[in-house]
Amino acid sequence: AGQLETVADGVTGFHWSTLEELVDHTATLLDDPSLRHELSSAAAASAQRLSIGACGERVKQLVAEVTADD
Repeated sequence: AGQLETVADGVTGFHWSTLEELVDHTATLLDDPSLRHELSSAAAASAQRLSIGACGERVKQLVAEVTADD
C-alpha cells in the first residue's frame, strides 16, 4: 500500500503531487499545532488497524468464518 491507500487526505495527513503542494501542506502543519495534533492522532489510530496484532485477529476471524458450520 502506498500513500493514497494509507493516508486519508485531510484526516490522517495530506495527499500531494508536486513539491509546491508538499511545501504548502508542511507550512500549514507548522503554522497550526491544533491541526498537526489532530492529524497525528488520527494517523496513529489508523495505523493500529495495520498492526501485527490487528491483522492477526482479522485472520483468525476470517478462518473462523470459513470453517464455521452453517
